[in-house]
Amino acid sequence: MKYIVQWNYRSSYGAFTEGETVDVTEEEAAAFNRDSPGVLQIEPETRIEPAPPYDRMVKTSQRRGSHD
Repeated sequence: MKYIVQWNYRSSYGAFTEGETVDVTEEEAAAFNRDSPGVLQIEPETRIEPAPPYDRMVKTSQRRGSHD
């Protein structure tokens, strides 16, 4: 699982810098967070928003027969 390091961390478990994304198991993350509570936060999933449906309606059309 991917986690984001909230602050610089160094111990016998390892060393990380703030803002770094690490890929560790849930058990390893629990060990880091026991040593320094809250140092690893689960990375929010990046979701791609679907594009809005294509709007085929003509918004600005010319009137038929109006030749000013």
